[in-house]
Amino acid sequence: MEEIIKVKIYVTDEGRVYIDGLLADYEALDDSIEKDSIEMFFASKNAYDSLHEGYKEYLNDNATVAEIHKKLDFIKFIYENQRQLAKQAIGSTLKILESASKILGISMADTYKEIEERLKLLNHD
Repeated sequence: MEEIIKVKIYVTDEGRVYIDGLLADYEALDDSIEKDSIEMFFASKNAYDSLHEGYKEYLNDNATVAEIHKKLDFIKFIYENQRQLAKQAIGSTLKILESASKILGISMADTYKEIEERLKLLNHD
């Protein structure tokens, strides 16, 4: 059985693309998407918007209309999936905060402040 090696793609707020930690151009991104073995992470909505516009311009010169739609839809699917996972994580975090505040007998705001203080201590280590 052949092992599938996934390429990790990270997109910064400015739309810069890093493939396995190295700065890459849209041609390298396109090659990675063609191989369909990627994990893509967006720093923010601005990262998605910047990538979408830049990649779309690249594709206009290098792909058919059908390929453009397929690839842009693929990028959108990945972004929307990442957004949905982030929303679920926020929901879980709020449930944990609510439970912790009930267990500790303090407000959610006070619980959040305690967590924030502990995170600051961790950052100093």
